[in-house]
Amino acid sequence: MVDRGMGIQQAIEAPRIALDADPGFYTPGAEITLDMESRFPPETVAQLRAMGHKVETVGPFSIGSIQGILASPGGARMAGGDPRRMGYAVGY
Repeated sequence: MVDRGMGIQQAIEAPRIALDADPGFYTPGAEITLDMESRFPPETVAQLRAMGHKVETVGPFSIGSIQGILASPGGARMAGGDPRRMGYAVGY
């Protein structure tokens, strides 16, 4: 939201990345794989691979799940729900 100037719903729906390490993140020299939702531009995936990253593309809405509530300093609240999983945001 801050870095890209997005609203809460737009930020929640944005494509995501996740890291995986084999055999694990605490193993020196572990092989890191970058999982990217398939909604990233193909050029972005190609550039990361050209830099030597191991990249796997996954389904378009398949990484994670989040619901959020944004409270403004004036007291207004905006909520966003993730289309990746069943859920909703509730505030009071």
